[in-house]
Formats: sequence, structure tokens, C-alpha cells
Amino acid sequence: QMDLLNKNEKLLLMELISQCHFDACNVLKSLPEKLSQLLPYEMFAYGHGRVQDFYVFNYVNFSFPQNFLNRVVNKKVLHCGLVKNWMQILKPLYFCSETYSKHNKQSKWIDSLRENEIKNIACHGMVDGTGTHASTFSFAQFFESWDDRIEAILTILTPHLHYALIQPPNVQVTDENSQHFSDREHEVWQWMAQGKSN
Repeated sequence: QMDLLNKNEKLLLMELISQCHFDACNVLKSLPEKLSQLLPYEMFAYGHGRVQDFYVFNYVNFSFPQNFLNRVVNKKVLHCGLVKNWMQILKPLYFCSETYSKHNKQSKWIDSLRENEIKNIACHGMVDGTGTHASTFSFAQFFESWDDRIEAILTILTPHLHYALIQPPNVQVTDENSQHFSDREHEVWQWMAQGKSN
């Protein structure tokens, strides 16, 4: 999947992945800016919840209209068909305005997409090891057409974002307790950024 990215995108992706693991407390500060360099989106939100009943523990809205999210997350329960479908296949999903008219079933989240003039939306996430909780990342208003490159970025990056964003807020990685890459690991990361594999 890395071969779909150019050299700058690979380096930015590796930098973001590294920050997710070694500077998780500060990843939220730079996340929207760095993500927008990789993904051509206008709106972004992150949520964490329970898989069984779609209960939402918390979410962070970076740029969606709040009234859209208020309808999608109502009384701490998720009402979004896209995320519910994602939980069944666990692959990046994309939904665009051309699909709205084909959607026979009325739903609050599709109505809210229309009302907020959101032309397209995508999501991907990560289910934890127990299968009981999941993190989802939603992006909307893509400036470019959905393609294999965007799907590859979401597939590669999502597990690392999940790791960073579920860390307790008081955990700080310092030089004393962080693991540093060995010279060999650093070399492998550089090869990966150049699109090489073993």
C-alpha cells in the first residue's frame, strides 16, 4: 500500500505514526494539520465507543457542523449507518451524495448529511483486542475523488491514531521511559518511507 504514496506523503505518514507512539499526548494538537496534508478533507471527527450497543464514550469534533454530530450521536448512542456498516467489514468506507438518492431507507444521519450539504463522508476505525470497544475516524468533504491512495492512508494510519487517542491523558512519554528506535529499526523505517519492503 505504501507504493501508492509519493515520497513526501510517506515521510509525513512515518512522522505522524512516530508521533502517535512517542508523543501521544500532543498528537491532537498537530493532528488536523498533518492529516490535511495527507488527506484532502474539510471535516474530521473521532469517536470511541462500545461495539455491542453503539454507546459512545466520547468524541472529539475537529470540524464537522455540531448539529450534524448531535443527530448522529444522540443521547450517547451512535446513529450512523456508515459506521455501523464499517463495524461489520472493518475496512475504510466511503459514502457520497450520488448514493443518497439510492438509499431507500430514511435515516437521521443521511438527512443530516443533506441538511449540512455534506457531499461525501468516509470512516475507518479500529476495534480493540477484546472486540468490545472501537475507535472510529470520520472525514467529510473530500476535495479529491475517493481512490486507492486515500484508502491506503486510512488503512495504514488508523491503528496508530487509535493507539494515540486511547492513551490516558496524564501519560507522558519521556526520554527516560520511551523506547528509541535502534539504528536498524530507523533504517527499516526509512526504507518503508521510500516504498521498499523486505
